[in-house]
Amino acid sequence: RCRRVRCGSLVAVLGVVWTARSHEVTAQDLSPWEIAAHTVLHLDLDGDGDADYLLRYGEEDYFGSSVLVAEGPTNSHTDPSLRVALRQEVGPYVSLVGTDLDRPPVLLVARSDPRAAPCDGLMILAIPDDVAARAVEEYERLAGPLDSLNFQYGGMPQAGMFNLGLTREVRFLGLRDGELSDLSGQFREHFEWRASVLAEIAEATAKAEVPDRLHPNEPTYLTAARSECARGLVEMMERRAR
Repeated sequence: RCRRVRCGSLVAVLGVVWTARSHEVTAQDLSPWEIAAHTVLHLDLDGDGDADYLLRYGEEDYFGSSVLVAEGPTNSHTDPSLRVALRQEVGPYVSLVGTDLDRPPVLLVARSDPRAAPCDGLMILAIPDDVAARAVEEYERLAGPLDSLNFQYGGMPQAGMFNLGLTREVRFLGLRDGELSDLSGQFREHFEWRASVLAEIAEATAKAEVPDRLHPNEPTYLTAARSECARGLVEMMERRAR
């Protein structure tokens, strides 16, 4: 899917093209960045030969992703930094989901919710093993065959929970009339599942003996604050599921 090429202090990434019409993945474009993503996908969702989105995985020391909406021709063999005009960023954490290869994929976009701080992070919360296993199953159900194109941070189960944005506010976006549209209303079952799982995580976190800090140099986070933030996430997801 992707290949790194060392160029002095830069990492050049050989991106790929996804065409919704043929579903072929072909190599294209050397894309250098100072802090390079390890995988770059040019997404042609409507099959017109131009990339609709530029999807980058592995930013922020390989833990982040972003999707950029491209304007103008984007399939010529020139430097993307010169030929891609960006008008909207909807990251920072993105996964492709879709169980049917005959339809364009949907973007699962996860954002940090300030109401969740300091509980915005998988390591801070107490996540039971059975909950982690169910999260992996839910991710695999949503991503289907597109899992191979998503960020594989840490392997399963970590990658599944990370790609779901389990502790983040998420939206499902798709292409409609050439623009990104919010398709979250089509995923009501998932949001109901998410609210239930977050309730279990909140309960487990409230009962767990979680250290006040994850590292000696990090700020102190009280267990009570973690539990309060986890409950805030549950309330947010319950509102979305209504």
